[in-house]
Amino acid sequence: MRFWPKALLVAWLTGVIAPCGLRAGPASADSALFRSLHYRLEVAPGVPASFITVGVTNEVVTLNGAVDNLLARKRAEAIAATTPGVSAVHNQIVILPAERNDWEVRAGVADALSVAPALKNDKIDPEVRDGFVTLTGK
Repeated sequence: MRFWPKALLVAWLTGVIAPCGLRAGPASADSALFRSLHYRLEVAPGVPASFITVGVTNEVVTLNGAVDNLLARKRAEAIAATTPGVSAVHNQIVILPAERNDWEVRAGVADALSVAPALKNDKIDPEVRDGFVTLTGK
């Protein structure tokens, strides 16, 4: 494995230099954006980059793939939109919810209820049976 000086790695990822060490020109702008965005998705918490494909054409990014929650989809889009040089983002990532058992669903509902400011003083108990949630309490 080769270790590059940080400045050289950043220059390569941003397209200032090409991998062979030559200066990158306009023809390689899309590949530089691809490398930069791919790296940013890989290091982003909560973004399953291995399930997302990136395409770049004329500085327009297209995201494809599947994630298991809306937040991951939105994070990937926000990262792409804030990548320098990107002019537009087409987010075609689909959300495929993961299979969860009743206990996992109950824990998720209980967590969501516990942080809801409007329900701070309420005692609500979620019950889950065969994927259906029933809320009881006051």
